[in-house]
Amino acid sequence: MATGTRSTLRTAPFTWVTASIFTCSCGIFFDELSDDDADHGMDDGVDAGSETDGVEGSATDADHPPRLEEGGFEGPCVPDAWAGLFETEGAPIEFALVGSEIVLTSGQAPVVESLRAPLELAFGNAGGDPIVVFDQAVVDDGVSGTGVAGTVVITGPMLLASAGTVTGIGIGTLSALHPSGVIVSPQDAPDDGQRPDLGPDAEPLHVAALAAASPFDLTLEDLQVTGYEAAYVVADGAVVPLAGPFVVDAPRVYWPIGSSILAEEVSAQYEGVVLLALEPLEGELFDGGQPVAELPLVTWLDRPALRVGPNRVATEGPFLSRYAMGRSRSLLGSSVELRICHAETLVFSPLQTRVLTLAYRQPDGLRDAAFQSISVASTDGRMWTSRIELDPLLPTTLQEQADTHPDATWARGLVNFIEGWTEATTAISRGLACAFTFGFVCPDGDDDPPPAPTPLARYPGWMEPGDLGTFELELTAPPEPGTYEVTIHITGQNYDTSISTPVVVR
Repeated sequence: MATGTRSTLRTAPFTWVTASIFTCSCGIFFDELSDDDADHGMDDGVDAGSETDGVEGSATDADHPPRLEEGGFEGPCVPDAWAGLFETEGAPIEFALVGSEIVLTSGQAPVVESLRAPLELAFGNAGGDPIVVFDQAVVDDGVSGTGVAGTVVITGPMLLASAGTVTGIGIGTLSALHPSGVIVSPQDAPDDGQRPDLGPDAEPLHVAALAAASPFDLTLEDLQVTGYEAAYVVADGAVVPLAGPFVVDAPRVYWPIGSSILAEEVSAQYEGVVLLALEPLEGELFDGGQPVAELPLVTWLDRPALRVGPNRVATEGPFLSRYAMGRSRSLLGSSVELRICHAETLVFSPLQTRVLTLAYRQPDGLRDAAFQSISVASTDGRMWTSRIELDPLLPTTLQEQADTHPDATWARGLVNFIEGWTEATTAISRGLACAFTFGFVCPDGDDDPPPAPTPLARYPGWMEPGDLGTFELELTAPPEPGTYEVTIHITGQNYDTSISTPVVVR
């Protein structure tokens, strides 16, 4: 997934999906202002967007002494040292999930390490009779009592095996949507042109089919073949027919190009990022060895080793994961760091509103961070009037999954989330615009556009690993002069961060 590429996917249970977030100390709205207070209205006669607005004043009478001077800010708001300082290790996850509609999406095919029977091999078109050939094989038909070494040839449209394992298939693609198993489509292996000798009396169509088949250096262990059209063993130039079930072991296989295998369970190693989506029914998810109460609908997996079967998926050992989304919240912990790009001590007039610039980053480069709420308060328990605007965009991968699998239960849930967010955002944005103008110009009808508050640089509602940037916070001082220790506290669905600063109101 490309960092910074996002869509408008929204989830109704997610409480953070608002275009503008506004918190206030209620006394500011309902206390009547005195004549003196009226001189210090929302803007106090200065531009709210300036970092030093209201810092130096010219009033010299007793009621309005000169304001304190606020120091400057040196250096870039986002320091150079913030870029690229990512951890190399993080809390790994493990899971064993039972569910339906399992989808595994990756930019590259995995290495298929093993298949477990029951197996069903559906042959592709080999340009002749469909056959599969096991070279250097040992076969036991359960009749002679001893294994026969040679080349096993099986013909027919498919092969069925009731037990045994196949390892070392190599690169392939997986589909976990089949109700009876996982479909593996192996990619063509390097071909040295060598083929086993089927004997002087071999069927020409079988020789042609073998020449067109793909070779694979893999291992068959105790593969119990139970379904086929016809089979025989070529041993020392003689042809020995096979009838009924038999067990075969072999290190090399030739099967037609375009063949696919339906397996009871597949073990595969991915080298890239994988998106796992499913409708979870039961199971367990562990983050850093600790159990997570909710099961994931969608999870980003980083180079996982997985065991996949019909309606189940599990990890083979721990690995890192960017994000896991449940029905109502983020499931894996993340972290966010904040920085105030102003003087060490801020100076306000009573009731002055300023726009402050802050920097943010997701510091470890490991986990997505999802916003939930923000509050600004001082140590005396006072909530300060504040407002931010959110960037409401999410990575496009979630939207793409919903579009690709529209009939899946989990995908329909994502679509419902989008529709719910759109309605909620429209209503909340309209209400906040009215609130921040104290209701003086709030429209009477739905047809009138609401007054637009001062646009702010947005805070990311969804922060991807390693993201950094700046946002703006609109902050209003209380009417009472004094020195305050003010904390900006941002709560995420999967993180919690805050930063404090002294504020002098005079």
